[in-house]
Amino acid sequence: MPQLHAAVIGAGFVGRAHIEALRRLAIPITGVLGSSAESTKQSSRTLAIERAYGSLDDLARDPDVDVVHICTPNYVHFDQAKTLLSAGKHVLCEKPLTINSRESAELVELAKAHDRVGAVAYNLRYYPLCQHARALVTKGAIGEPRLVQSKFQLTITARFCSILKMTCAV
Repeated sequence: MPQLHAAVIGAGFVGRAHIEALRRLAIPITGVLGSSAESTKQSSRTLAIERAYGSLDDLARDPDVDVVHICTPNYVHFDQAKTLLSAGKHVLCEKPLTINSRESAELVELAKAHDRVGAVAYNLRYYPLCQHARALVTKGAIGEPRLVQSKFQLTITARFCSILKMTCAV
């Protein structure tokens, strides 16, 4: 299988985590697109990423990019994923993929039509605590769930901040 080349949209906290993960997997990162021209250029320099895209269309037209990680606010996921799938890019989108099932179905059909992979980053699914909760529900150990409330907490360490090249108050 040929080496895939990635780009990342969104260079904030989550985007930087994706960039670090891609680097750990030795997947080349061709470019980055931020929320503004200034933030894109700054992120490109800070994170040592070759290309700083001026727009989503510029990224979509880049023939050197095979897959794009979407790490942006939820309300833009659909439009960004639609543009990229239509341009023949594979897409890995942070959750939620869209804000309704109609949009999700449209993206599924686009991915099929262009023979691309469209995926959602559900990173919590395999956390041990989530697996334990699922097992309890499956066994009937807690009865039928009627309401689920959860909180996610991430402990930020100085090492974590240095890996993501972020300034953090720890």
